[in-house]
Amino acid sequence: MLATPLTACLVVVGRHLPQLEWLYVLLSDEEALALHAKLYQRLLALDPESASDILEQNKEKLTQAAMFDDVLLPALRMAERDRHDEVTSPDRAERVHESLDALVKEACRHPSDDTAAEVLCVGASDHADHLSAILAADLLRAQDVPAMASEEALESSKLIQLIAKKKPRLVLVSAVPPVATVQARERARKLAQLFPRLPVVVGVYLDVMPTKARDRLLATGAVGIAESLAEAVEITRKVLSGERAPSSTAA
Repeated sequence: MLATPLTACLVVVGRHLPQLEWLYVLLSDEEALALHAKLYQRLLALDPESASDILEQNKEKLTQAAMFDDVLLPALRMAERDRHDEVTSPDRAERVHESLDALVKEACRHPSDDTAAEVLCVGASDHADHLSAILAADLLRAQDVPAMASEEALESSKLIQLIAKKKPRLVLVSAVPPVATVQARERARKLAQLFPRLPVVVGVYLDVMPTKARDRLLATGAVGIAESLAEAVEITRKVLSGERAPSSTAA
C-alpha cells in the first residue's frame, strides 16, 4: 500500500532537489538523456551503428526540421565543444566527426541539382559548419527551394570562385557554435564587400543568440540572422520572394 506513494514522493524530491536528482533519474519514467545526448553518447563510444539506429527509430516520430534542429545540430554542437575544449583526444574527435558526417548525409532525403541552385549554403569555417550547411540545403530543397551545399568547407578564394560560377540568388552561411560566430561574421562581411547585390543570410545555431552578437552580424550587411535551421529556411524563402527578412528587424 505504501510502495506507490513513497516512490512518487521520492520522484518529486529528486526532481526539485539537485542533490537528489539521481532519484528522479532512477525512478521516473522519463528518459535520462535527451535524444541528441544519446546520439552523441553512442558516437563517443565509437558505436556509429547504434547512433544510426537512434535516427532510424525516430524518423517517423519527428519532422525532418525537428530531426535536424533538435537532434543532429545539438550533437554537432556537443562534438565541437568537446573538440575545442580538448575533452576528447584528437583521434576520437576525428572519428566522431567522421560518423557525424555519415549520419548527416544519411539523414538528407532530397537530392541536389547543382545546376539549378538558387541558394548556395556554405559553412562559416570548419567541417562541422559545412555539415550544418548540408542540412540547411536539404531542408530548403524539401521546401521546393533549389539549393546546394558546397562540396567541402571552402576557403575564401574557392568560395568566391564558386559564387562566380554558380551565380546564386542568395548565400546562406551556416555556423555551429561555440567558436564559429566570429568566422561567420567575417565570411558574411567579405561576401557583402565582394558581392554587394548578393543577399547573405547567416545561421548561427544557438538556443538564444546574445543581442550584441546579432547586432554585429547584421552590421556585416547580412539581410537576416537565424538561430535554427528552420528559421534559416524561413528567412531565405522570404528574401527570395522579396519580403523583408524577419531577423533583420529583430535586432
